[in-house]
Amino acid sequence: MIVIMGATGTIGSALLERLVDLGVPVRALSREPEKLRDQIGEKGRSTIEVASADASDPESLRRAFIGASQLFLAMSNSPRQIELETSIIQIAAESGIKHIVKISSPAFEQSSPVAVAGIKKSRKG
Repeated sequence: MIVIMGATGTIGSALLERLVDLGVPVRALSREPEKLRDQIGEKGRSTIEVASADASDPESLRRAFIGASQLFLAMSNSPRQIELETSIIQIAAESGIKHIVKISSPAFEQSSPVAVAGIKKSRKG
């Protein structure tokens, strides 16, 4: 079973569609499962299990990872991104997930509140 966090995003939804085409069992996670079910439509209902989970709720993640061996992780940029993704990866590993694909694509901005999107300059004197 592959778990997808970020199934409503551009990359996650394309991955979900491809896995459906291949007939691969998938569990797609969302804080708003009904919205995700509407997005998926009828095509993927037979191979996609939609589950409710929140990146800031460890217990919901533990429930969502039961029986899974792989995780695709794509999250929106936020000031808590590193904290949340680190926690998700730790919970996934503790839950027996053996293979994790983590993707991010923040836009670089020197003043970004997202740590992975900004670079601190070192001063040499």
